[in-house]
Amino acid sequence: MKDFKNILAAVDLSECSQKALGLAIDFAFSEGTRLHVLFVEVLHGEPYDESVKARLESMVKTRLAEKGLVGLDVEYAIERDYVAGPAILRYARDYDIDLIVMGTHGRRGLRALVLGSVASEVVREAPCAVLTVRKDGDIDPVHVRRILVPFDFSEYSREALKTALDVAASVGAKIDIVHIVEDRFHPAFYGPFFQSVYDMEPDIEQRSERHLREEVARLDGDDLVVSVKAFGGYPARDISRYVENHDVDLVIMSTHGLTGMEHFLMGSVAEKTVAHATCPVLIVKPHNPARSLGKADIGVEHAI
Repeated sequence: MKDFKNILAAVDLSECSQKALGLAIDFAFSEGTRLHVLFVEVLHGEPYDESVKARLESMVKTRLAEKGLVGLDVEYAIERDYVAGPAILRYARDYDIDLIVMGTHGRRGLRALVLGSVASEVVREAPCAVLTVRKDGDIDPVHVRRILVPFDFSEYSREALKTALDVAASVGAKIDIVHIVEDRFHPAFYGPFFQSVYDMEPDIEQRSERHLREEVARLDGDDLVVSVKAFGGYPARDISRYVENHDVDLVIMSTHGLTGMEHFLMGSVAEKTVAHATCPVLIVKPHNPARSLGKADIGVEHAI
C-alpha cells in the first residue's frame, strides 16, 4: 500500500460506520500505522453522554480480539460541530491524516439531493485518500482478489492506477482497468453524420484498450495479472454494474475535485460510485495533477 502513517476512522455508531471501523483497524494493523478513531457530536442533534469513548474503545477491542491482533496504536477523539463533514476534514488536516476510512449510507434520489452525504463531502474535499464502505459491503485487505480501476486517461486516473498496482503487488490481486466511452452528446439536429462518438471514431474501443495496455507497461505493471476493457456507457451507472457483475473486491479511482457550479452541473462519478458500489471504494487524491494530460490521444473524457 501507499505510505499511510496516520489512518482515520470516522465513526457515528451506525452499522455502516462500524463496518468502516473494522476495515480501518485491519488496514492500520497491516500497515503498522497509528489509527485515529473520531466521533463527531453534531450539536443540533441529541447529545451523547461520556460513554461514547468507552463504546469506541470496546468496538476496537472486540475487532482486535476477533482477528487475534495485538499492539495497535490507537488515538480516540470526540469533536463537536454543527455538521460532521467539516469536523472530519478539519481533523484530517490538523493531524496529517493519510487515509480516511468511513461508512456511507448509500442515499439515492431525492433523499440524497435534500440531505446530501457526509461521505460525498469528505470524498470531494479531503486532503488525503478516502476509503468508503457500505453496511452491506466488507473487505479483508489481506484477501483482496480483484481490483477495479476506472480509467479516463487523465493524470488523476494515472495516480489511481499507480496505487492499484501497488496494492495488487502487495496482496496478489488481479486488476481490471476499464475505460467507459461516454456517448452522451450529438442530438439529431447536429446533422445525420455525427450523432455519436462512434460515428467519428468507430474503432475507439480498440484504440482505448491499446492505450490502456501502454499505460500499464509504462508503470511497470507487466508482472501483474491485468485485464483492460473499453466499452460504451455511462460511468456513474456502469462502474457499479461492473462491480456487481465481476465480483470486484475493491474499486480504486481518483476524483477531479470539482467544486461549486462545476460540481453542481456535472456531479462526480467518484461520489456516485461511493454511493452505489457494493464493495469498498478507495478514492486517491493526486498532489499536483495535470487536468488534460493524455485526453487528446483517446478523444473522450468523463469527469470523475
